[in-house]
Amino acid sequence: VRVSQRFVRLGRELLIIALSALTIYFLICLSSYSAEDPGWSFSGSGDEIKNLGGRFGAWFADLILVALGYSAYLLPLVLGIVCWRMFRVLREAPTGYSRVVHSAGMVLALISAAGIEFLHFFQMSSTMPFKAGGVVGEWTGAWVLDSFGTVGGTVIFLVCLIAGISWALDVSWFSMMDRIGEWACRGAGWAWGRFLVWFDDMQGLRLKRKRQGAVAVIRREMSEKDPPRIEPKVSQTKEGQRIYQEKQAPIPIFVEGAVPQGSLPTLGLLDKPEAQTHGFRKETLEMMSRLVEKKLLDFNVEVRVESVQPGPVITRFEIEPAPGIKASQIVGLARDIARALSVVSVRIVENIAGKTFIGLEIPNEERETVYLLEGLASEVYESNKSPLTLVLGKDISGETVISDLCKMPHLLIAGTTGSGKSVCVNALIISIVYKSTPEDVRLIMIDPKMLELSSYDGIPHLLTPVVTDMKKAANALHWCINEMDRRFRLMAALSVRNIVGYNRKVIAAEKSG
Repeated sequence: VRVSQRFVRLGRELLIIALSALTIYFLICLSSYSAEDPGWSFSGSGDEIKNLGGRFGAWFADLILVALGYSAYLLPLVLGIVCWRMFRVLREAPTGYSRVVHSAGMVLALISAAGIEFLHFFQMSSTMPFKAGGVVGEWTGAWVLDSFGTVGGTVIFLVCLIAGISWALDVSWFSMMDRIGEWACRGAGWAWGRFLVWFDDMQGLRLKRKRQGAVAVIRREMSEKDPPRIEPKVSQTKEGQRIYQEKQAPIPIFVEGAVPQGSLPTLGLLDKPEAQTHGFRKETLEMMSRLVEKKLLDFNVEVRVESVQPGPVITRFEIEPAPGIKASQIVGLARDIARALSVVSVRIVENIAGKTFIGLEIPNEERETVYLLEGLASEVYESNKSPLTLVLGKDISGETVISDLCKMPHLLIAGTTGSGKSVCVNALIISIVYKSTPEDVRLIMIDPKMLELSSYDGIPHLLTPVVTDMKKAANALHWCINEMDRRFRLMAALSVRNIVGYNRKVIAAEKSG
């Protein structure tokens, strides 16, 4: 059984090859047809045969053209379809029914094509050995024309042609329409996608050119403008005489219990500030200045950055608005400015003391560490006469900021965890300890946590050891109230308003005797 199947397959392969060769031969014969060659309807002129298929090819071409007219050119196509179908089902033997249907479809398609040719292309009969459509077309076309007319006959032949092609090729026209529609949709989608990509590219190119033009204009305007004045950064505050005196003094030899009364702790006990190079470069500040001007100009707010003041923590841009521009307009654009400068937030200072500018403050990329030694060694701290002088830090320009506790209201330090409350309290205590001797200032410290202020236990400024027991804290506060009432009565007796005036009167009375 296996041998017979193999031979059947080989036979079908040989048949496909033979039909393919025959198809090519018939196509050559029809394409090289000449009316002067001898054929079935004409004996010839006796000249050399022009048909490339030889005498048989000339005779065959004449016969098939007489039978079908120009529709005969469909015969090689039909044979090619037969070869293609046989090749597709090479491993499957076709049934007798399918052979009949396919053959009938091919014959019906040829007859319908010949009929349509007879009805509509009769003017081409002069180039044919017989009439257009051949004998088959004349026979079928004449009968259909008499019965249904030209329009009806055309419709009938078209229906038969479509049916014949469908049977011959085993094609479903509805499936083909679905497939064509799917291809059309895919093609339209692909074309639309390519169009959108092209449109986006064109839009991007147009916007790019527009931006480049705007950038060129801005660069030209920037080159014409004077750059903002960048204030020099204060790298070191002006120091007082105390630190120089301590450097020149000989190193003392301390003996336990031999600390001199009324002396202040030396500045050498504090950490020395390290060299720091944080902050923005000059070129970066100039670029940010122009960026601020450009961003505000986008919102029709014209300003000019007059100067830039870099500080240890923030940098301030001093902005001069154009006439008619309100400060509230700039304040409302704070978030947009922060986004343009790629910073978390900006702070708008509407009024700067002594200037007509508006301040724009942005945080530095890295904060500088402010050392307490810088404030305690500064001239402004040393020259202040108040025994309760406090070092608060540095201002935006890097200068030391101090304050007098006597001039402050009741002080409450609050903040979230890690915000610097303990650092601030320690800085205030050390500021007082380094400014005043125990004869001038005494302290009572209450530490409920028993951790924050325990390091100060034992300093001579303490009136009592650091209080950690809340019952003792109440007693300490009660003593403070009594002492305050006593001092108020003494000051009232001398008609003074504060302890400075009281001391001044007492000293004057002692001198006068």
